[in-house]
Amino acid sequence: RLRVLGEYWEATSQLRAEHCRIASLVTARENLEEEIRAFDTATSDPSRFKRRGYSGVEENKKRVEHQKRLRLLDASLAQATDQWSRNQKVPFMVNGAEYVNPTV
Repeated sequence: RLRVLGEYWEATSQLRAEHCRIASLVTARENLEEEIRAFDTATSDPSRFKRRGYSGVEENKKRVEHQKRLRLLDASLAQATDQWSRNQKVPFMVNGAEYVNPTV
């Protein structure tokens, strides 16, 4: 009986670790979305052109960096949640609700 319990514990621990990894990707995406919204708000202010040290080149680099990070996170999330669904035969859940990738 202890052997069976040990095997069950090991499988459950691995499942939890995978869930935590995917949940951290979800959190990272949410944080990045918040960062992008704040950036978009700041870059929609026309008075930014008059500020000392304003650089349109730096602004564009930051925008490109945000988009690149977002694409990477979306790709990782799509792959991880698809694999979870295939392996577990249930959708990936976050806070009791099915996680739906916003880009799909």
